[in-house]
Amino acid sequence: MSTGENVIRAEVVTEEPMGSENYIHTTVGSNKIIMKTKGSNRVSMGDELELIFKPEVLHFFDKKTEERIN
Repeated sequence: MSTGENVIRAEVVTEEPMGSENYIHTTVGSNKIIMKTKGSNRVSMGDELELIFKPEVLHFFDKKTEERIN
């Protein structure tokens, strides 16, 4: 496992295979994170993932309005 400030652990809730890409729905505590990955990346419900991210490419949305806030 990696360490660092840009690493979080998330639990897979569901996966949406969409051909050449997948949408993986996860939870981190009470927060939801949805990721778009290559279609060849497969996960199962309950898997624990270690997410390493680049802050400059993240998108955040308002929970109520669903508008992008960054």
